[in-house]
Amino acid sequence: MVVVASAGNDYQTGNPIEYPAADPDAIAVGASTASGARASFSSTGSYVALSAPGTSILAPCPPAAQICGGGSGYAWLSGTSMAAPFVSAAAALLRAARPGASPAQVRAWLTSTASDAGAPGRDDEFGAGILDPVRALSAASGAIAVPIGDRGPSPSGGRSWCGRSRPARPAPATGWWAPTALSTASATPGSSATPRLGRPPPSTSSRPGRAAATGWSTTPDGSSPSATPSGGRCRGAALAPGERITSLAATPSGAGYWVFTTRGRVLTFGDAPFLGDVSTLALNGAVLDSVPTPSGAGYYLVAGDGGIFAFGDARFAGSMGGQRLNAPVRSLVPDPDGSGYWLVASDGGIFAFDAGFFGSMGGRTLRRPITGMVSYGSGYLMVGEDGGVFDFSDRPFAGSLSGRRLARPIVALAPGPSAR
Repeated sequence: MVVVASAGNDYQTGNPIEYPAADPDAIAVGASTASGARASFSSTGSYVALSAPGTSILAPCPPAAQICGGGSGYAWLSGTSMAAPFVSAAAALLRAARPGASPAQVRAWLTSTASDAGAPGRDDEFGAGILDPVRALSAASGAIAVPIGDRGPSPSGGRSWCGRSRPARPAPATGWWAPTALSTASATPGSSATPRLGRPPPSTSSRPGRAAATGWSTTPDGSSPSATPSGGRCRGAALAPGERITSLAATPSGAGYWVFTTRGRVLTFGDAPFLGDVSTLALNGAVLDSVPTPSGAGYYLVAGDGGIFAFGDARFAGSMGGQRLNAPVRSLVPDPDGSGYWLVASDGGIFAFDAGFFGSMGGRTLRRPITGMVSYGSGYLMVGEDGGVFDFSDRPFAGSLSGRRLARPIVALAPGPSAR
């Protein structure tokens, strides 16, 4: 159930925390004026999710309503109780368009499409901004296109837009796959195939013990993203000099995906919601990894200096930003219960935030840097550029590529669903 609550009208009388608005499961709504300012009475705080018009709203008055002076009919009223119905109505439209949407997804669509107001980004006065129901509904239906760079005059106002498409659902897999910079190698026992990135591995119906997969991919420079076997394609993505695509992640439905870049940009396709990015911030390190939450209503961006940026329902549990590191942070991995996460550095160092620590390679001599990490059983796996896999889990070790001659370095590791 989606719960919408007025944030409160007590800013000028101490600005107390208001309930049920401050309940984590409620969408708290502040009030804005006709000019886009915060209404003087509207309560503020970290619990405010977004704002909506709340001054001089024509509202119905039941008989003998005290707020209407004892009369009935209609009256011009002000308050966050006038603002909340706008958000409730928008939420109802979203649920009508996407009946299976979770409360977290509805919140994400409402907040990610709100018009920014007040201080840049989220703030305690307006939350994510002022409600934009048209954009929220467009996001829920997958109709919003994401600007990816200036490409000259166009009907959309001088921006180039990357169209939406519906990628194929990935097939079940076992074991794990270790992708290289431009190819993919199976790391399950008895495998020697190295299919090109973006193509599903050869059929394995007659050869047990090997992973099978299908899906989509993108190249680091963004020049030729593709989807297989029947997914979409986005040509001509304009990346800034030095900007590279770092990762691609599918939504839980399989009907969309995010593409993330080193500059902290987030490009969305299909039903993937845009929840914010850090492309306008001055970063101390490039964004090297990006991870969506299991619900698909949030994601983390991870900078090389250990800084963590959480959006949507992604829970911030801590970071290494501002601390001295022996090596850059390469990846963030949520723990299985979703309460925390691990950071892994290129030297194999592990930093646990509200997650169990099961060991690391920090302080040991590695042949090649660590490039990726995944949750595995109750622990985790790390992989190096040379294909070496380091197992800190309660699951059987399935093999590695250590000692083999590779044409290109390994860049990531991915478990099959049965191995998670």
